Amino acid sequence: MKKLITVFICINFAFVSFAEEPAEKSSKPKVILKQHPHKTPVSLGIKIAPSLSWIDGRGSDSQGGGVRPKLNVGLIINKDFTNYISLQTGFNLNSYGSKLRSLSDTIKLSYDVTTAEIPLLVRLRTMPVKDVTYGIHGGFAAGYIIKSNAEVHNYLEQTKSFTGSYIIGVDITYDLPFVKLIGLLNFNGGLSNLFKREVFANPIRPSFVELGFGVMF
Repeated sequence: MKKLITVFICINFAFVSFAEEPAEKSSKPKVILKQHPHKTPVSLGIKIAPSLSWIDGRGSDSQGGGVRPKLNVGLIINKDFTNYISLQTGFNLNSYGSKLRSLSDTIKLSYDVTTAEIPLLVRLRTMPVKDVTYGIHGGFAAGYIIKSNAEVHNYLEQTKSFTGSYIIGVDITYDLPFVKLIGLLNFNGGLSNLFKREVFANPIRPSFVELGFGVMF
């Protein structure tokens, strides 16, 4: 996980260095970019994202297994600060699911979780090329478990209420006269333990990869 975050930070620095040349090294006059009539500093959008989820539960007394298809939906709020940098937040309904095995009592259970999540992301993007913009984004998210299902009731009672995760991803935007079509690929990696510490010796962390599509207004 640390290597993945380090690589993402390096890509961010390279992205910014290529996106915008320092003013003191350039003698060219500043170019005023033509904006779309509908463009505003704050924009709203919606997304729908099929995903593949799993539970990282490998430890001395537990083992996760299997990938399960799910569907996530969300509201996107985007705030532009410059032509290249924006801040994103919103509200997501995410679903996780996988099988989990307890090695101590040989119990196998199927586990499903739905969370209400609020992300906070920084997005770096290129200038439009034939109405197409490319971007990368990353940040963190906090979630609240609104629904959980398990075959064994004792495990269900030991589920925590809150989750934390990190998000990294890439996106592409296509400008239309009054809306923007977006496509994105996100990895959402769990940081917090799904269960209370006394359930398993090692943390149980849910994660997923999603391929999303949406519209920005």
